[in-house]
Amino acid sequence: MLCCLATAALPGGDHYLAGRTAERSGKHADAITAYDACITAESPLTPYARVRKAFCRSASGDAEGAIAAYRALIEEETNTPWARMAQAYLASFLMEQDRHKEAAALFTTALPTAIKPWWVPDYEWRAAECLVADPTTQVQGYAYFSNIIPATPFRKPRIEAADILIHSPAVEDRLLAVFAQIKSGSRSDALEILLGMAPGGASQWKWRTRIFTSRPEGMTYGELGRQLGKVTEAHPKSPWVRVWLAYLVRDRSLAGEFAIPEAACQLLQDHYPGSLETGEALGWLAYRLARHDEPTRAAQTYVRLAQTCPNHSRAESALLTAARLYRETGKSQDALAALRALATDYPDTRYRAGAFYTMASIQEAAGNTQEATASYVRAVECGVGEYYAHRALERLRQDKRKDLPAGRALKTNGADSFLRPFPAPEQGPAHVPEKLVADPRFQRLYFFGTHGLEEGEWEVLGLDKMLEFEALAGVVYQALGEAGLAATAMDYARAHNWGTEDGRPSTSRLRIEYPRAYWPHVCAIAKETGLDPYLLLAVARQESTFRPALTSHAGASGVMQVMPTTAQWLAKVDPNITADHAANLKAPLSSLRMGAYYLMRMVDRSDGNLVYALASYNAGPGNCDKWRKRHPNAGLETFIEAIPFSETRNYVKIVLANYAAYHSLYPRAQ
Repeated sequence: MLCCLATAALPGGDHYLAGRTAERSGKHADAITAYDACITAESPLTPYARVRKAFCRSASGDAEGAIAAYRALIEEETNTPWARMAQAYLASFLMEQDRHKEAAALFTTALPTAIKPWWVPDYEWRAAECLVADPTTQVQGYAYFSNIIPATPFRKPRIEAADILIHSPAVEDRLLAVFAQIKSGSRSDALEILLGMAPGGASQWKWRTRIFTSRPEGMTYGELGRQLGKVTEAHPKSPWVRVWLAYLVRDRSLAGEFAIPEAACQLLQDHYPGSLETGEALGWLAYRLARHDEPTRAAQTYVRLAQTCPNHSRAESALLTAARLYRETGKSQDALAALRALATDYPDTRYRAGAFYTMASIQEAAGNTQEATASYVRAVECGVGEYYAHRALERLRQDKRKDLPAGRALKTNGADSFLRPFPAPEQGPAHVPEKLVADPRFQRLYFFGTHGLEEGEWEVLGLDKMLEFEALAGVVYQALGEAGLAATAMDYARAHNWGTEDGRPSTSRLRIEYPRAYWPHVCAIAKETGLDPYLLLAVARQESTFRPALTSHAGASGVMQVMPTTAQWLAKVDPNITADHAANLKAPLSSLRMGAYYLMRMVDRSDGNLVYALASYNAGPGNCDKWRKRHPNAGLETFIEAIPFSETRNYVKIVLANYAAYHSLYPRAQ
């Protein structure tokens, strides 16, 4: 029933979409006319049309009119999702006018606090900027950015946060900003700022830094290390020295010199165990040692990272990498020890299935078949959606070593299965009750979700109470996923810990994690292209978690993360892709169509081999062709592990795992 809403006409919907199209073209007067028509139609979309009309007034220079319109809506529609959206939009507009105190107050009221869906941090960032701009609230604002730097894995927000934090009056904040610059590769700029903050003045530290980064003639590395220790011990527990040591590790290891970095890492371990800088420094050193053909020293350093900084974000992956390096150098027992530490010390790690699968491979190679079988079973027990769990299930099925329930063969190379799904339930998700289908809230959700509009995310805020009731929550989560608001549904389900049984996710919960988003459209496009609809969902889930507004650092956009150049090329060479599709990368249905037709081409040129096709989709067919020539006779598993781009290697594994998950959770697609 709900799927029908994706295509059914909603009163005022055409006017609303016309307004959004005019907005994108900068034709704000035309947009206002369209929104007025939507409002006149007394549509369920009317309150959001009022918000967008106010936005267009602000964009066209009518500041006072826009502010008055926003405030009128906020006062009339208190605590509604659209009023909160209006508050956030008004706050953003007031920021532009340097009315930061007013803006900060509006952001505080507008944004959810108990559960924060994926899109909230962008608004929180703006709110924090407002706090920093006001002298009376600067401390609160700087606290937000100091939390961003250690938490984000992405360079861009880390650098942007550092650029703000560097102006904090707190020394620890400024040192964290400098560290962020060092981590992000801006070493020369960071050093200049760092030396300007040096205890006792910059001159002596400039001299010391020069000694440790360009060894004087006749001075041994041992002597340099002893001097480094004396300098550190002269300033015990100094946060400045902590960052300075990290700088030396980063700078010297990048230069391919490891004596000073190893000495600095040891000092960080001794004086600052568990610190952010210690963990990062050990990671940098280990990575560069591996790149300079020092696999054993690299593995030992990765293990030190996990032991010294067990709560560091890289500790788990460090043990897995150490195991791989040990294994490549024939140190199987050391590899097994690292893998056991990973499985034991981090029972909830996302690398658990990989750890057991790798253990099994090592045990199998040593002839320990019984132990290997037990490890493969442990990998399988990690469950649906884990690449190595599905791979282990296939290995056990092929070797007939264990009677485990397995689903139908999942063809990945034009022939037989490479990884095996679990048995799928006979029944798919239940239909959403007609009462909810007719509810204006759900009509708006499907309208906004199908067209990839931010308004849908705000509308979800009005469903908070429904999600507190167990009987309704499952239906609501399913509806959100089908509407394309899957990432938000996942955030809420995780926050409420919904759908778990004895700590394990139920089938209903797993279907929230792997929803059939945009299902009628996915099925139609899959039929056109001859692709499995679950393969399209598997790609979209990894590319964007079905978020149409997402844009990568490289410029890929939309649900299928299509590059603008790829979209333009498809529009020229494929009659099924129009210029309108290529011009609307963030429209979910356009993105799904372009991504599907491009993937179809990659599958065709790969002779049905999904591993090659997915590698081509992510890294480009030219790169995949090079890898195939480099490993012409490699099996699929060997080929995947040999992909030199870590992003592509992980991408192929995750999409295949998603694909197996969909076939494990739903009956065969019709």
